[in-house]
Amino acid sequence: MRQEDRVYIFLDDLDDRLHKARSDVLHMTLFPTVDQAYAYVRCEDVQQAVMMGSSTPNSAGLPAKSAPRSGPSTRAG
Repeated sequence: MRQEDRVYIFLDDLDDRLHKARSDVLHMTLFPTVDQAYAYVRCEDVQQAVMMGSSTPNSAGLPAKSAPRSGPSTRAG
C-alpha cells in the first residue's frame, strides 16, 4: 500500500471533532508521511484537551497506530 493511501485511511478514521486537523494535514504543502500526519493530529488532540480543561487528551478520536505492513513475516518460530 502506498504511503499516501495510508495517510488517507488514517485521516478517514479520525473522529469528527478533529476535522480541522484533518483539513490542515490535507492542505500541507508537502504531503506528509503517516508518522507526520499522526504527530500533527496528536498535537492538535492534546491542544484541544488543554483548551477544554481536560488533564489528558481523548485519544479515542485517533485510530490505533500500527506498524507498517510489509508482507509476511520471515521470522522463524
